[in-house]
Amino acid sequence: MPIKKGIIDRTTNKMTDMDVFSFLYAKSKFRLVASPRIPRLSICVMVLCTVLTLLPHRIHGSCMSDGDCGVDGVCERGSCVCAAGWSGDVCDHCQGRTRLEESSGYIIEALDDYQDRRKCTWLIDGGRPGANIRFILQEFGTECSWDYLYIYDGDSIYAPLVASLNGPIIHDTVNINHEILTTSGFAYLYFYSDAAFSLDGFNISYSIESCPGNGCSGHGNCSSYHLNCSCDPLWLGEACNIPACPSNCSGLGYCDPASKACVCPTGYKGRDCGTLAEDGIWEIKEGAIGEGRGAASTILIGDDLWVVGGYTYNEKQNLTVSRYNIPTETSLVIDAVAEYRVLPRPRFSHSTVLYEDKFYMFGGSLSGSGITAEMWSFDLASQTWTNMTDGPHALEGHSAHVIDDVMVVFFGYSPIYSYINLVQEYNITSGRWSEVRTRGAAVVGAYGHSSVYHPESGKIYIHGGFKLKTGNDHMLSDQTYQYDVNTKSWLILKESLQPRFFHSAVILNGLMLVFGGNTHTDNTRPNGAKCYSKDFLAYNLECASWEQIEMTTGLHNEVSLFAHRAFIYQESMWIYSGYNGLLSTSALLYIPGNCSVITNSSVCVEGLPGLWCVWDLVSESCVSANSVPELATNHSTCPIEEDPQCGMISTCQSCVEAPGCGFCNGNCSKKCANEISSQECEPPTCSVFYNCRSCNSQNYCQWSGGKCQPSTSGGNTGSCSEPCGLFDSCSSCLSDNSNSCMWCQSQERCVDSTTYMTSFPFGLCLEWRTNVEKCPKICTNYQTCQECQGDPACGWCDGGNRDGLGACMEGSYTGPVNTALEPVVVDYGMCPAQRWYFVQCPSCQCNGHSTCPKNSSECGLCQDYTEGEKCDTCQLGYYGRPQNGGECNPCSCNGHSDICHQTTGQCYCDAKGVTGNNCDRCETNAKYYGNPINDGYCYYKLLMNWQYTFNLSDEEDKNHTRIAMMTAPNSPNRDIEFILRVDSPVYLNITYTAKDVEGEQTVVDGMYVESTYRRKLSRYEYDFSMEGNTTFYFYLSNFTTPMSFEVFLIHPMLMFTLLQFLIVFFSCFLFFLLFFVLGWKFKQRCDAFRNRQQRAVEMAVMASRPFAAVNVEVSKSAPPDLVAECQNYQVLAALEPCSDNKAGIMTVFLQLPMPDGEAPPLGQPRLALASALVQLKPKKAEMKEQRDRERDARERERENRAREREQREREREQETQQRHQQQQQLPVAPLAAIQSDDALSVSVSEDARHIRHHADHAYDNPAMV
Repeated sequence: MPIKKGIIDRTTNKMTDMDVFSFLYAKSKFRLVASPRIPRLSICVMVLCTVLTLLPHRIHGSCMSDGDCGVDGVCERGSCVCAAGWSGDVCDHCQGRTRLEESSGYIIEALDDYQDRRKCTWLIDGGRPGANIRFILQEFGTECSWDYLYIYDGDSIYAPLVASLNGPIIHDTVNINHEILTTSGFAYLYFYSDAAFSLDGFNISYSIESCPGNGCSGHGNCSSYHLNCSCDPLWLGEACNIPACPSNCSGLGYCDPASKACVCPTGYKGRDCGTLAEDGIWEIKEGAIGEGRGAASTILIGDDLWVVGGYTYNEKQNLTVSRYNIPTETSLVIDAVAEYRVLPRPRFSHSTVLYEDKFYMFGGSLSGSGITAEMWSFDLASQTWTNMTDGPHALEGHSAHVIDDVMVVFFGYSPIYSYINLVQEYNITSGRWSEVRTRGAAVVGAYGHSSVYHPESGKIYIHGGFKLKTGNDHMLSDQTYQYDVNTKSWLILKESLQPRFFHSAVILNGLMLVFGGNTHTDNTRPNGAKCYSKDFLAYNLECASWEQIEMTTGLHNEVSLFAHRAFIYQESMWIYSGYNGLLSTSALLYIPGNCSVITNSSVCVEGLPGLWCVWDLVSESCVSANSVPELATNHSTCPIEEDPQCGMISTCQSCVEAPGCGFCNGNCSKKCANEISSQECEPPTCSVFYNCRSCNSQNYCQWSGGKCQPSTSGGNTGSCSEPCGLFDSCSSCLSDNSNSCMWCQSQERCVDSTTYMTSFPFGLCLEWRTNVEKCPKICTNYQTCQECQGDPACGWCDGGNRDGLGACMEGSYTGPVNTALEPVVVDYGMCPAQRWYFVQCPSCQCNGHSTCPKNSSECGLCQDYTEGEKCDTCQLGYYGRPQNGGECNPCSCNGHSDICHQTTGQCYCDAKGVTGNNCDRCETNAKYYGNPINDGYCYYKLLMNWQYTFNLSDEEDKNHTRIAMMTAPNSPNRDIEFILRVDSPVYLNITYTAKDVEGEQTVVDGMYVESTYRRKLSRYEYDFSMEGNTTFYFYLSNFTTPMSFEVFLIHPMLMFTLLQFLIVFFSCFLFFLLFFVLGWKFKQRCDAFRNRQQRAVEMAVMASRPFAAVNVEVSKSAPPDLVAECQNYQVLAALEPCSDNKAGIMTVFLQLPMPDGEAPPLGQPRLALASALVQLKPKKAEMKEQRDRERDARERERENRAREREQREREREQETQQRHQQQQQLPVAPLAAIQSDDALSVSVSEDARHIRHHADHAYDNPAMV
């Protein structure tokens, strides 16, 4: 078994250093996810190990030993030489075509995650025709719907297809067991990965002529002759892989060896006794339906299920109709006829309805022919097809129902209008189509939705589907819509919160049961949303609520599917076929739970998943609410949900779009949740249209800015880009990348990139392209054997002359095939068998330009100007495609180069400014002019008195070795000085032409310049006048890039010219200065006048305003502060500042002057008010004077404080002397008269201050201090 994703090969018990690195790299991301808190030391150790692992390879190359070169690779001189079928630096990725002959083995696509843009094929040779080859998936995880592994029962892609595997099948928690069998003696595997993600890949085991289950799964005996299994007791199935009693009957029942089944106790049921008796249960009808089909349409008539169309791996020429009898589990293909001998073509994702005794089939996807609008009828009695009136729109992925005699078609995908939300009607009686003008909520169209009709209420319920991506929303829908067939109105119901498409649904016992589908919404890893789902949801029509039902345990295989069909038979839900990497040949059966088994009233009312029960008070039993509608009405079991606040919504459109709300009588209310007013909601919503044409086709919308917006005039569909579906070739499909188109060569179909998953849901597209330059080739376009065999459809026919000539054509391992016939057949007339190569190329590959000696694969001397080991490259100086006899032609570069691109012939022009495939044009956009034909030049025109810097360091300059420049003098009385400065050596030539001179005359010939060169061109030596028509040419050559140089062309300055310049300059300067001064003075005058005017206005305003009331109390004796001789300031009463805060009106109190000793007249007080215009902001001089005064005051204050300190010192000295004198006058007492713990205090009174001294300890002498 080969090493896969860093797994250690236990047989050798070793791992190479590159395997260690791959293991660390691959597993580190999973370790990060599992344990987000990784110690920093662990990270450092991992990084260090990675560096140490890579270091030897950086030094020695990609390998040091053969063990470094993947599977069967060889290390030669530090590089890996890969074995057939492998590529990469360390031979770790599949490539090309490989033939396997071993009786068993493993197939992997890479040692680690596979790469994008990868095409690999494996041919397994069984050794004889008819040999059985079995495949078992050990692990499988690719990008869902994009990266496929195809398995063909034969030796080419023209053989019958048996599997198209994609997505997570055996990966993490997904475990869909597939065993694939081919019986032709060959198996052909083709793997294709697109240009996006690269995921884990696959590991598939195969065995030739073996029993199922890789030897009966270890639970039986294999018959080597019949290649079948004889199972051990208690094991079932073709491969003995199904336990008769799963999980030991869950420990509840016992296993009966006779019946090979569990015997369950009362209250339990199921294969493993793990299901309660009241719960629903799933069963698998293994292999019951014959050939599997995807996205078919089914109709149940009695016990027969009619299956119309659907995708099958190997399409028939005409549409298949079969009848499956459910009781007998037998299927019969109907041999249908047509009125005009033209039967309908095979299709899937179409719709079929039954009306009276006829089927009516509409639309669908035709294999290799796009989407159709065909309408067909099928008479059950005569089994005859009749072509009816085509529909107005080609559709796929839609749904249809019959209401009376009208076929109602919902939604779908149109190649013109994308995913549409239209409701169309086909009147079966009149044969006319019409588009319904619906009312109510604005709904979003989708592809692959489920649609069920509830006749009792006249409602159609639509859920899910694939839609265009909008904003942060994904491309799958979880919306649930209700369509009233009577009022033709829409209502938006509660979302399921589980988006999906290609699922199926039925209505059973008042519940809409939804099963399976494709729920893949992320492409980054395969373990995101499921590619194949087995989710089982139930929507209660009465309660408008969703719930999820657990899947039955004990099933012997996964039932995850999409693109299946569901129907009701005998009160059970049946699932027909489906797809999960293989087209299922089994049917699924869901038997709903039984309310009557429940004996507890509370359990009955609370309900169980998938059951809607009520308690019958009369019989005291639990019954189905759907079977007793009056009980359901009187005893509602719906949970009480919070009021959706419908009354807060004012508009009709917002109301009907809110779950649980309805618009009636002009109001939004929960009470009319199932109603709508007779007047439609206006205006309609444009946001539900995601396509330009569908938007602009509305009368009220217009496509603008990449989205549909309301418009009064409507849009114009002519302004929209051409739909991708109308292009019929790769070049036309991909010519305009703005269309986001994709081309599928195998289907010869152009589709929009947003519809790829819905256009090819089963892997119909073997390879797609988005770039017109990479349009896929057909086999005859390949020119080498290696290219030819890289295409899974092609093989190589050798010419037989040992020179490598041959032809690529469609073929198989057996030989070339004639694809014009149906089915294709091997045609040796196209190429003899002995010259046919399908797996490996002829040993001699000289492309017709040499031959190989006998018993040698090495080419002799290559002829025809070719070179290389296979003579597949043109020599330098020649170009072409020498593969398979192609020619090499000399480069044609007009003398500007000797070499060109060896394939395209694009010349590598050596002259700067010369361009074109043949160096035949000048770069006029870079200001190079001339005629480069026949070794001519393109000149850069230089102007006088300019400095030019040329930097030749870009990638496009790597071939340049010369440059040409020119100038034409325009001043007849001025000399010219040419200055050249270079940073690397060049050769310089200077020439000139003139009117009276024949040809170019040499001025400087081959001057070698290393740094700087100067040359004066005198007006006395050359005629610089206009009549002289003199032109100078400067040629720099023989330099290497990168390099840069500077060129100066100047007129030498003259003295009188400089004097003129100075006179003019200073004259202009003085004039400007004078103008500036005058303007400044004028501005000052204007500002002063404006300020005076403003002061006058302010003073007038202040003078005219009334004064505020001031209460003044005057006593008989004048207060001291009002006596003039007692104060030096006025008493401020009010201050009104002006607008500039520089001046203001100040009002003060004044005392009127009176003669000494005289009293004021009676009734006339001396107190008065006075106002004046004062300056608030002092002038600079005043401010300086104020600062000086303040500084003087501070100095005086410091002097006063110093004098006070001196005075206090003198006083303290005097006081000390007095105390000393007083102490000397006191009598001296003996020591015994003084106690050691006494306290002495002395009081000194001076200037009303008292000082007290306390003695708290004994003194050393008896003297008083």
